[in-house]
Amino acid sequence: MNRFTVHCLLLGCTLMAYSSLVSAAGLSVSEQRTLFPQAKAALKQGNLKAYERLKARLKDYPLYPYLEIWEARWLLAKKDDDRSIPSILQQYADIPESADLRLAWIKHLARQKRWEVIADQMDHHPWLKRQLPNVSRVISWRRAKASEWLLEFSSYWASGGKIIDDMQDFERQWRQAGHPTREEIWSRIGVRLRQGKWKEADTLAASLPEKERHWLTSWKSMANRPQELIRWNPADIPDVSVARMMARDILHRLSRKDLPLAREALNHLLLLFGREESMRFARSLALRGARDHRPEARIWLKQIPSSYQTDETREWQVRLALIARDWEDVASMIARMPDHQARQARWMYWRAQALKMVGRHQQARQLLQSIADERGYYSFLAARELGKTYRFSPSPLSAAPGKLARLEANRAIKRAHEWWLLAETKKAEREWFHAMAQGFQDPEDWKAAAVLARQWGWDAMALRCAARAGAHDALAFRFPLAFASAVRKASRETGLSDSEIWSIIRQESAFDHAAVSRAGARGLMQLMPATAMDLAYQLHWKGKPDLSDPETNIRLGSWYFGKLVHRFGRFEYAAAAYNAGPSRVTRWLQRLGQTDVHVWVEAIPFDETRRYVQQVMAFRIVYEWRKKQQLVNATEQRSKAGG
Repeated sequence: MNRFTVHCLLLGCTLMAYSSLVSAAGLSVSEQRTLFPQAKAALKQGNLKAYERLKARLKDYPLYPYLEIWEARWLLAKKDDDRSIPSILQQYADIPESADLRLAWIKHLARQKRWEVIADQMDHHPWLKRQLPNVSRVISWRRAKASEWLLEFSSYWASGGKIIDDMQDFERQWRQAGHPTREEIWSRIGVRLRQGKWKEADTLAASLPEKERHWLTSWKSMANRPQELIRWNPADIPDVSVARMMARDILHRLSRKDLPLAREALNHLLLLFGREESMRFARSLALRGARDHRPEARIWLKQIPSSYQTDETREWQVRLALIARDWEDVASMIARMPDHQARQARWMYWRAQALKMVGRHQQARQLLQSIADERGYYSFLAARELGKTYRFSPSPLSAAPGKLARLEANRAIKRAHEWWLLAETKKAEREWFHAMAQGFQDPEDWKAAAVLARQWGWDAMALRCAARAGAHDALAFRFPLAFASAVRKASRETGLSDSEIWSIIRQESAFDHAAVSRAGARGLMQLMPATAMDLAYQLHWKGKPDLSDPETNIRLGSWYFGKLVHRFGRFEYAAAAYNAGPSRVTRWLQRLGQTDVHVWVEAIPFDETRRYVQQVMAFRIVYEWRKKQQLVNATEQRSKAGG
């Protein structure tokens, strides 16, 4: 049953439940729910007559405050009228969207240079400073003594800060006070060069003495030919701080082109950098080599003094030894790890594999047994190797009646429910977490929240609340069999199992059909719009695919994942390609050759992708178990009904 089917069922239930509840305007809540989007649309269109007529009929509707907030926002944007905003903000302070109105108002006040009002707002609402850091700086500088704000401005400018219009008066006074100094200019040049803004660096350098402008010319020359760093003499630049900035930049560029030469250049720069920075560079270059699966990186990592070793360097020493099948070294390296690291299931599993390969079978078996009864990627691998049944240890999740009733009576939760019924998931989510933050913070509250969300059919929220409750064994909540009809249809079309599709959805979006990543990936299976359009074209899709629609997203995402499985031949490789891109997986496969698939997964260079593949593999097993449990429960229910 997909989410929209659930919405329809819930809407029907809600209609019956509210049939006796009639507003002061003589409307039921369900009727008001129909009018509310109409009022919103009328305001957006500027049809104020229709808006006022509809608004009058919604005064006791739970979402009525939003109309007041949107109206104030509309007046601000269209009429430049902010007179109603202070009273609206005071009256509806408990509505999350009032924060959006306040933010828009502050930007409006900044354009009008009403600094005193802004300062008062920021004093009472400190979160505004985080949202509008440059406006906050202007307020701070206006309040500070000249000696204080000049110092702060210098630091801001030298670190590459953007000078907005409202800062120009400060910049003028700052320049009149003798700034920028040559040190400040070089600091800002360094920032701009790291950003690749050479033209701006040239403009900044125009204020430097002619001799120092030649330093920038040398910098640009070596940036184009970083291999020249090996022959560069740092003494050519008498200013050590500038020489270090230049050397750091060129060394980073060289490491991307020729890693062994970058290590050689680092030895040439030891005196310039000093021991601490040199060791950090050596560690960084060795780790870059390890992620590139270079055999020589094993030596580079071992050459790092123990005081500069980290969990990451130790882990990559083991991974490179796994690739080399040097089982003695694998066992030795893990044995030397600190306890907090060596006792992780990951390294207990790999130590067991190493011990087995060197003939210490009893110790290997003991290690595998110690992790085989847990839930997780390495525990499942251990259980399978031992021939043991996977242990899931599920626990039911229930809510105390008083907790549930208190939650249902909360006004913000009621507003969240209305947004949910209107299919406005993100607004519902915002109200939900606002409510929880106001007085529902203990684990029992989160359990009640999980139960309530599940009753609504909101699987994504039930999952999140169960996790917040610490109910890690509430597997029915944490691994819902949601969107089952769409998943099974996609399974038939692609040849993927429904457990495989569910595992990808669980990892990608945690069943939030409205999820949007920072990169712009959308929906349950987190497809990029351009990728979706290409897939739709290949499937002869009519029109632009709606990635927020569960069935559409599941069909396209499953078809794409199925193509990756066909291309790479294994689920693990396809999962890595889904996360990191097919070209990277092709490159990793070429580098690692015929490596065992579990070693290959362990050696994935990106932490995120490695974790992604291992999570998806574990989730697939959990979903296979969940399907069997569902079948058992259905059989038992039929038996009871027949008996």
